[in-house]
Amino acid sequence: GICIPDIQPGTCQAHSHWRDGYFAKVAFVLGGTFLQLWLIVAAALSNIGLFLADLSANSFLILGMAETGLLPAIFAKRSPYGTPLYGILLSSAGVYIFAMQSFTVIVEVLNCLYCLAV
Repeated sequence: GICIPDIQPGTCQAHSHWRDGYFAKVAFVLGGTFLQLWLIVAAALSNIGLFLADLSANSFLILGMAETGLLPAIFAKRSPYGTPLYGILLSSAGVYIFAMQSFTVIVEVLNCLYCLAV
C-alpha cells in the first residue's frame, strides 16, 4: 500500500487513518511551511474555481431554457458583457437557499430531482 510520512520521522500511516487536513500536514513534513501554505491556498482557489464554473454553466442552462420558452423571457436577457445576468442571480439564489440546509436535506432534494429527471 501507499505509505505517507507522518509528523514523526520514520513512521507511516495507512490512508484509512487520514483525516481532514492530513495533506497539509504531509506538505509541511515534505516542504515546510511554504509548501503547506501553497497547498492550502491552491486547494481553496481550486474550490472557488469549480464553484464559479458550475455557477456559470447553470446560468447558461437557465438562459437556454428561457430562449426555448421553458422559463420566463426575463431569464433570456444578457448583460452588456453577454453574460446571463438573471440566470446568474437565479442560480446564486438556489445556492444560498441550499447553503442554509443540512446535508441530509440537500441529498434528499437531489435524490428527488434525479428521480424526476428519469
